[in-house]
Amino acid sequence: QSTLDDCIRYAWEHNPGFKNIRIDVKEARTDYVAAMGKFLPHVSVQAEVGRHIGRSVDPDTNGYTADSYNQGTIGMDITLSLFEGFARINRLRYTHWTKKEKEWDHLAKQNDLAYQVAEAYYKAALDKKLSELAAEQLRLGERYLKQTETFVELGLKSLSDLTGGRKHVIKEMCSESVRIEKNSQMSFLYLKEIVE
Repeated sequence: QSTLDDCIRYAWEHNPGFKNIRIDVKEARTDYVAAMGKFLPHVSVQAEVGRHIGRSVDPDTNGYTADSYNQGTIGMDITLSLFEGFARINRLRYTHWTKKEKEWDHLAKQNDLAYQVAEAYYKAALDKKLSELAAEQLRLGERYLKQTETFVELGLKSLSDLTGGRKHVIKEMCSESVRIEKNSQMSFLYLKEIVE
């Protein structure tokens, strides 16, 4: 038997639709961080190492040589874009508001899911209590029928009291009890569906 808070927390952690919304929020945050990164300089480093064998151009004299030699180069580029027609600023603003939208959507879906779970939880609890009450009513009806049968045997009541509808009433109470029990099971299954 779980509490309502346990059911809501479980739904927030395991509901597939809600998991997708959390992924959307993470994506929006990542896009925002990437847009902020566009304001930082771009740095690239290159290194090359090579060995020349046989006839080749000597880099010191620019003449041909038949000697083998090693050659290496190292390079580094730093690029900082100063102006791109406000594209980076506009992109940062766009990703900021998209991130905010996804966060608000996340909160709205979180509240919607909590409401659906609460509604299903209370309906399941109500149907369970109704099922218990119907079972108790059935036991009372059967007890009343046995009491009436005893009174008829003792001559305290007439046979018409016994056959006058008591068996019909108990039959109706049985069918109502079964209907309420089915509703209780359906409510529980609906709650389970929402939570998972």
